[in-house]
Amino acid sequence: MKVSFNPKNIKISEHKKNAEKQSIQKQQTETQHKTPLSKIKTSALVGLFLLPTLGLTNCSNSPNNAGSETVEEYTEKYDNKKYLNISDSTFYAVKSGDTPAKIAKKFNISTRRLLSANGLTKTSTIYPDDKLLIPQAYTVKNIKTIDDVAKMSGIYKNYLEDLSEFEKVHNELYKDRNGHNTIGIGHLVTKDELTKFKGQKLTEEEIYTILAQDLLDIDLDLQTVINENAYKNMPVAVKESVIDLAFNKGIGAIADNKELSEALNSQNWITAIANLDQDYSVVTNAKGKKVHRPASGLSKRRLYDMQNAARIYKKGMPDEILNSAKEVYLRGLKYMEQEKNRGEISKEAYPNVLKEYKNLAYEWYDGKIGEKSDDKAGSVKKDSKASETTPSNQTINTVDNSKTIYVKGKKTNWTVNSLYADWEKTAERQLRYVKRPLPEIDSKGNIVAYVKTINPTGKGALSGKTILINPGHGGAMNTIDKHGKINVNFDPGTSNAVMSKKNPNIETNTFIGNGGKSLEEWVVNQRISDELVKKITAAGGKVIYVQGSVYSAMNAIRDIQKKQKINMIVSLHSNSSGGKRGIHVYANKRGGLDKKDDQLAATIVDNLNEHSWFRGITEKKAKSLGVLSASAKQTSPVPGVLIETGDLKNKDDVANLNSRNFKNQMIESIFDAIEDYLK
Repeated sequence: MKVSFNPKNIKISEHKKNAEKQSIQKQQTETQHKTPLSKIKTSALVGLFLLPTLGLTNCSNSPNNAGSETVEEYTEKYDNKKYLNISDSTFYAVKSGDTPAKIAKKFNISTRRLLSANGLTKTSTIYPDDKLLIPQAYTVKNIKTIDDVAKMSGIYKNYLEDLSEFEKVHNELYKDRNGHNTIGIGHLVTKDELTKFKGQKLTEEEIYTILAQDLLDIDLDLQTVINENAYKNMPVAVKESVIDLAFNKGIGAIADNKELSEALNSQNWITAIANLDQDYSVVTNAKGKKVHRPASGLSKRRLYDMQNAARIYKKGMPDEILNSAKEVYLRGLKYMEQEKNRGEISKEAYPNVLKEYKNLAYEWYDGKIGEKSDDKAGSVKKDSKASETTPSNQTINTVDNSKTIYVKGKKTNWTVNSLYADWEKTAERQLRYVKRPLPEIDSKGNIVAYVKTINPTGKGALSGKTILINPGHGGAMNTIDKHGKINVNFDPGTSNAVMSKKNPNIETNTFIGNGGKSLEEWVVNQRISDELVKKITAAGGKVIYVQGSVYSAMNAIRDIQKKQKINMIVSLHSNSSGGKRGIHVYANKRGGLDKKDDQLAATIVDNLNEHSWFRGITEKKAKSLGVLSASAKQTSPVPGVLIETGDLKNKDDVANLNSRNFKNQMIESIFDAIEDYLK
């Protein structure tokens, strides 16, 4: 991320150019007369620097924006008292050796704001004794969660979650793709900050404080590029995407793009959105020259920005935006091929990366670009209410979604669509932003588990074997109370929500770890299961994938076992005991297979304990529970294990379950045990 503009140092010439100096001094004199120093902190500061309302009223009535929706006014404003420390504006007398960059740093403002406040450009010359207007400086405070960032900035939380998903959250220093020191959520570390962050692990509060300051700095710089009227009238969705471009590629990506900046200032939102297309970085090559370095990841991000901003058009995306998006999409395909050839994307990963890119484009642009895949792999939503991976069973529902739902033979008032809408409303109210899967029903309208057969993709030790994989939860729970009232709720399993002190059985909307966002069990189980499935099918195994509430999954497993041979059942869950953390492996306890199941469970535990990450937090449990009970009651029971992959009420376990290395090692250990057992 590049937050502030960093012009070349403007050195003070001892040989004063009288004409220019007189012009600057005249401007400063006029400014002093118009704005007494005692009143600067309440003045408009060249019409830009009072903190404005971030959202807006309506879109421009320009004919270029015909068809845009009336955007609801966003009433959230910068909360000066709670979230900001504000310094007074002042004047500064330039000293020999000063540069605009040095002066800006001294007063904790950006060089761009300093130049703008004084009517200067990056080519202007300043002289000793010149008086420069120093605009107010804003420093964030009291930022603890992503909700605080949203309230401070006036930016919708959904966008902030998408931003976190794109940038990823890092609590330690790392090098980005261009070799820049980075930390937190895409924060480029300056030389002055390097010592501060080196060897340190940031807390969530520190990560969100840095993000809030970065967004605030971008927003203030943006107001030096866009005129006040255009800034106030800019639709929220457009502003989000403009800020994302600046966050990702620096404010220069807007200020130095003539077509984009002119369109924004003239409130021609269509042309502005079409020009949110910078899918390259500016880097210095071996010869010291500035060159463009394109990347398919940037193409994907620009596609996201353009479709996000285009949401303001009720009658569909204007052709100018769609045509620009098509060009970005095609460039992304070309860049991806080049990245594969350079070894930046492995040949093994390339098919999945390509599929994800095509599928996301298809979703975002309603099938007008990209390609649809039944095996979804998207990482950022189309719908602004979801921010994480869309479940693989999200749209795989072959039944008429307008069909009425039945529970135990009784007709309900729900259709598939209306029940899904109710689930989404509940999820949003509880701050759960991963989209629920559609309710799964049979041909008669009865709620059932989601079942899918996944055929082998390769040959190996598991060829000819069938493994049933059950990611726990993630379906409908239906009940009929004693008064005959029917309830059909979504079963998310447990989550990382803090339990209520008043009622320990109720989860609050405060979350443990995960950047202050919710992390539901069904999502964790599904992500791990999906990766395990890839390994099994690559080794020649066939997978029966069963997901739903515990009871609907048990019923499905019983039916499956009656119809075909299953060699093993693996059920993935997460715990919420709040007690001993770690991974718990449960062997099925039933006559004739106890020893073999114990062997399977013990092998998984042994494999995990080979890694220092799992040593001391992994144990085998001798108990049959959950969907394994469905197998235990069969005449020919199937070997199986149920694995609790971590405790979602434990901050360390939540961090582990968000770690790619942790999950990969765990999946590898489980897979090796399955392979050893069945080969």
